[in-house]
Amino acid sequence: MRVINKQDFDTLVGNDKYYKTRWSYMRQAAAIASEFIPGKILEIGAYTLPIVSGCDTMDVKRYKMATGEYQTYVHDASERWPIEDKAYDLVIALQVWEHIPDPVAAFMEMVRCSKAAVMSFPHMWDWPEDANHHMIDDEKISKWTIGMTPAESMLFKRNKRDKMMNLYVF
Repeated sequence: MRVINKQDFDTLVGNDKYYKTRWSYMRQAAAIASEFIPGKILEIGAYTLPIVSGCDTMDVKRYKMATGEYQTYVHDASERWPIEDKAYDLVIALQVWEHIPDPVAAFMEMVRCSKAAVMSFPHMWDWPEDANHHMIDDEKISKWTIGMTPAESMLFKRNKRDKMMNLYVF
């Protein structure tokens, strides 16, 4: 297992403008994840681009990763995870929690199945046509994370012109 670096990232995303802006927070999450290697890591909603190559992944659809591997778990994170208690040293969930049907249930499962987590959320995006991303504030994130105080939190822009992001470490 190893974390993605900028060269890997650029190769994988090519000129895809949707993903290009993600390096700023993925870089931060990769630095945190590197502290957990060689532990057991699960990444939720990585789509085709996990930040830790060779880690376990979970998504609601079966995707082929850039590495040629497929999801370890094809599963709705809102439902009880088919994973033992504290089986993972780290769970990574970047820009996915706002898409989970029951984020509170999913967070409780994450706490049950992992020793630590790194998560990112859109922060106060004024995007009324997209209810998943619109005006997510600290209060909403606190509800989703059952009031648990993060060990660390960072607020930053995805790029110079882009929207703000929250990155939390639990």
